[in-house]
Amino acid sequence: MAVSQPTVSRCVTKVTSSICDRLHQWINFPQTDNEMAAVQERFRANAGFPGIVGLIDCTHISIVTPAIHAEGYRNRKGYFSLNTQMTCDDRMVITNVVTYPGSVHDQFIWNFCQLKNIMRNTDGGYFLLGDSGYALEPWLITPLPQAEEGTPEYRFTMAHCHTRNKIERVFGVLKARWRCLLKDRTLHYTPEKASKIVVCCAILHNIMMHHRIPLPENEVFEDLQDNGQRGDMFGGDQLTIARRRQMNIIQRYFTI
Repeated sequence: MAVSQPTVSRCVTKVTSSICDRLHQWINFPQTDNEMAAVQERFRANAGFPGIVGLIDCTHISIVTPAIHAEGYRNRKGYFSLNTQMTCDDRMVITNVVTYPGSVHDQFIWNFCQLKNIMRNTDGGYFLLGDSGYALEPWLITPLPQAEEGTPEYRFTMAHCHTRNKIERVFGVLKARWRCLLKDRTLHYTPEKASKIVVCCAILHNIMMHHRIPLPENEVFEDLQDNGQRGDMFGGDQLTIARRRQMNIIQRYFTI
C-alpha cells in the first residue's frame, strides 16, 4: 500500500487513542474481596501459599529522544525509554499498567502509583509478589536471594521466583506479539503517544488471552538482568509487619 509515514502515524494515534478510551476496562485489577479471594486461590494452587493477588515488575520500552526533558527519559543503560510497571494474574492477564520516564526507578513508580493505595486498603492479608529490586512491604512480598540451599527460606524463594516468572513471561509475550515494543524497534513518538501505544498493546494482549489465541512461539526476554538497584527499605511498623508476614509464610508452608 502506498501510504505515507505521516498518514500511518496519524492512523496509529487515532486507533490507539480510541482503543485506550473505549476498551480500557480490559485492564482491570481485582477490587472486591470476592475477586481477590478467587485470584489468590488460583495462585495458591501453583505457589503453595495463599495471599497472592498479582505479580509486579517493570520493563523498559525504547523511545526516540524526547524534545522536552530528554535526560529524564534516559535509563541507566543509556538509552531513552518509558519505564513501564505492570501487574498480572496467574493467567498472564495484565491487570495494571503505569508508565514513567526511563530514569525513574521501579520502587519510585510503585510508591506513587494508585495500585499501592488499593493494596494498602485491602483487609484480607493480600499482597503482590515482586523481585528483590523492591522493598519488602506488607502488601509486596519479596524473595530472600541469599537464602542457603535446603532451608525453608530457600524453598520459599524458589516458589516465589517460580510463581513470579509469569510477569517476565508476560513481557516476553507482549514484545513478541507487538514487536514495536522491542528495544531495537524504538517507538518514534512523543512519550505521551508512546505510553498510549504501550497501554493499547496491553489491552489487545488481554483480549487475545481471553479468546485463547495461542501464545507466540518465540517469547522475547530483554529484562532478565538485575537492575542494579534496590528499593529503600521501610522502617518501623511497616517493615516489622512485612517481615512477620514473610516469616509466617515460610514457617507455615515451607518448613518440613
